[in-house]
Amino acid sequence: MITNSDLFDSILINTQTALCDRIRPEMRVISINWQGLEKFTMRAYFDKEPDYPDYDDDLDDALAEINSHFLFKKLVLECIYSNEHKGKLKHIGPVVYSRKEATDE
Repeated sequence: MITNSDLFDSILINTQTALCDRIRPEMRVISINWQGLEKFTMRAYFDKEPDYPDYDDDLDDALAEINSHFLFKKLVLECIYSNEHKGKLKHIGPVVYSRKEATDE
């Protein structure tokens, strides 16, 4: 029987694996959230206004790869421009990627 802890670990590992080779220089932070298998959300912060070609192939492909393991009913991708300090960004759940920045302590 799969426990909630096992599911949590599996989603994190699969998400980070799906993002390998798909991170672009303008991506700052990526966090995720899910509600059971009903909905999976990925929020990506960019250091410039995200253009559709900038994120579509890579993050959509990552979402498809994640979903191939879990079959979420709904997938949501949020791409947001922000130049705020990373500590002030609103994460929706666990952070699965965080770019090293000059302002990091």
